[in-house]
Amino acid sequence: MYACYHGTIIEAASDQGFEAIKKMTDKCKESPVRHFQCVHAAGHSILALWNYDVPKALETCDELYEKDTQFPEALSSCHNGSFMENLFGVHDWGTGKEQKRDWLSDDPYFPCNYFDEKYQKGCWLNQAARIYQMNKGDVVKTSELCQEVGNEQYEEWCMDNVARQIHPLTNGDPAKSFELCQQEGDKYYGNCLVVNAGSFYSVGGRDQAIFICKNVQSDIKAECYQRVIGQIISDPIDKNQREFWCKRIEQPFQQQCLSGLIANYLLDKVL
Repeated sequence: MYACYHGTIIEAASDQGFEAIKKMTDKCKESPVRHFQCVHAAGHSILALWNYDVPKALETCDELYEKDTQFPEALSSCHNGSFMENLFGVHDWGTGKEQKRDWLSDDPYFPCNYFDEKYQKGCWLNQAARIYQMNKGDVVKTSELCQEVGNEQYEEWCMDNVARQIHPLTNGDPAKSFELCQQEGDKYYGNCLVVNAGSFYSVGGRDQAIFICKNVQSDIKAECYQRVIGQIISDPIDKNQREFWCKRIEQPFQQQCLSGLIANYLLDKVL
C-alpha cells in the first residue's frame, strides 16, 4: 500500500521541510494512483511537522495542492492523510515525547464538524475509525452513528470507512466479508463488499478480491469488477501478470479488463 513512499516522503520532510514534500510528490505524477498515495503521505508528514496542529496542516495542504488541476483529488488526499495522522499519531517523533492530540474529543463527529466544507471528505473518510475506537470495535454501533450524522454524503464517506475497518477483521479470508458486512445493515451491505474487494487487492490479495466479485449479488457485480479492474490496470506489475489477473475474471468482465489494459498500453505509448 505504498508504505515505502509514505516513509520516504516523511523522512525527507523531517530533514528538508515542505519544499521537499512538494518536489517529491510532483515526481509521483507519472502514475495517478501513486500520486494519490504520495500526497496522502504528505498529509501525514505535514501534520507531524506542525506538531499535530490540524488547521495549520490543512492550510499547508491547500497551499501545496489546491491549484493542482491535473490531479484535482490531490488536495482531499492530503487532507485525508492529515486527518488520519491526527487519529493514529504514528509519527510522533522522539522517544519519551508526550502525545499531543488537541483535535480529538469524545464527540464522535469531531473534528469533522469543526471544519469547512472543503475539508469534509478527507475527514469523514477517516472518522469511522475514530468512532470504532470510541465504541471498542463495535461495528454495528459505529455504523449506526455514521448513519445518524444527518448528511447523506458524509454518511456515505463514513460508511466507506466502516467497510475498511471490517477488512482486517476478515484475517485474509474473503468469505468472512460476506458475514461481517452484514453488520453495516442492508443499505450498505453491497458497498461494504465492494470496498472489501478493493481493500484485499490493495494489500496483494488479488485472488481474494476476485473471489468477492464472483460471489456478490448480480446488481453490484459490475461495480465490484469495475473497482478491481481499475486496480489491475494501474497495478505496478508487468504486462503479462496484469493479463493473467484479467483472465482470472469471469466474462463479460474479463474482456472489459483486457480491453482496458490495451487502452492503457496505447496511452502509455502516446505519452
